[in-house]
Amino acid sequence: KDEIDHIIRTNAPPDKSKSSFANERTRKHSERESGTKAKSDFVSPSGDATAAESDRFADLSRPELEQELERLCQLVDTLQISRAHAMVSRLQSLRKPTPARPNPLPLTSTAACALRIIVVSDAADIEPFSCLDSLVRAHAQPGVTTLLVMAGNFLASSALSSLDMGKAMIDTMNRVGGGGFQLAVLGNREGFVPVEELAKRIAEFRGAVLATNLPGLETVPPMPKHHILDVGPPECRRRVGFVGLLTLEESLYENAKAPPFGGALQTAQPLLAAFEEARRHLIEKEGCHLVIPITHQRLIEDRDMAARLAAATDAVGAARRVPLILGGHDRKPAVEEEAGTL
Repeated sequence: KDEIDHIIRTNAPPDKSKSSFANERTRKHSERESGTKAKSDFVSPSGDATAAESDRFADLSRPELEQELERLCQLVDTLQISRAHAMVSRLQSLRKPTPARPNPLPLTSTAACALRIIVVSDAADIEPFSCLDSLVRAHAQPGVTTLLVMAGNFLASSALSSLDMGKAMIDTMNRVGGGGFQLAVLGNREGFVPVEELAKRIAEFRGAVLATNLPGLETVPPMPKHHILDVGPPECRRRVGFVGLLTLEESLYENAKAPPFGGALQTAQPLLAAFEEARRHLIEKEGCHLVIPITHQRLIEDRDMAARLAAATDAVGAARRVPLILGGHDRKPAVEEEAGTL
């Protein structure tokens, strides 16, 4: 009955309600019992909304649709539920496909030079990546560059990774959305993976693992210090630089069975100093309009980084060129604004 109510209600003039449909069915039933027949004014051919809705049935004219719905009411009134259900299924099969919904993440008129970033971190299992895959595909838009970013802790956070050293995780990350993750940074848990296995996983990853402040970790191919992405067509192209920064907080590596990253932490650069050097290089030497750091550190340290950017007074305009920090590690979603940086 609910399905029938829906079909008739969506084909009714806007001022008719479900209760009026119930009254109409009662009136029709009385007419049939008394042997009289009156044309229903419930499903009226008048009204733009009504006509538009009836057009959604591919192989039925409006009079034919009214007759079908009348028969449907008769079946329900005489409790011929199985036949009524079959008829509902047939009517629904004649219905034209629902028009595609507009993209729920619309962009402004600057879409010709638009960058959408989807960032995740601290991935304990591979199962949720199926949802991420659906999200990326659902929100794909022509002319919009979509960047998938992993902000650390993805190789040694699950029981499966303890067995395969993150091989299944890398394979999954390479497949998400059809093109896989383009960028990743190391987290403290990657320091728990034997350095030989870590090097293999980095080589298997189809994107780039950024290691701006970890120059001592030798891999083949070497991990880049930064990544530059050109967004948009030539007439409005913008250059965006990305850097990857890893926390050096010693307490986060206490459970490692061997020196983290093969001892590379001993020669690591302080995070803020490495970022400042990379930021200046990307803006002054590479011509980047924006620089976006991908960090794996505590949220309070991301806040401190944003505050320092706001206090900088150098010629390249620190805060203005760094509108966003993509952070991982805390395992709690957080969106904050600190001194003009998100």
